[in-house]
Amino acid sequence: MEVIRPALKENTDPFCLFCGRCFSFPFLQSAWAIPFGEILTLVDHKPSHLGGTATGNIMTTMALAICALVVITPAESCRWRDRS
Repeated sequence: MEVIRPALKENTDPFCLFCGRCFSFPFLQSAWAIPFGEILTLVDHKPSHLGGTATGNIMTTMALAICALVVITPAESCRWRDRS
């Protein structure tokens, strides 16, 4: 954060929060792709429906990500304008 603080000045903290959200989204999405249901089925031999992707289709996931980008980016820019 000390590296970008001279360039962003008072907008450093909101920008870092925004970048944190943007970078954590793919990691959280990939965490749901772990097949917990299949692992539990191997352990207790009963079918389980846990885990798996929320959409099951990469294009649907991409469309949801674009919608989130369209909604979150203007909301963040409004918050930045309100702080100055």
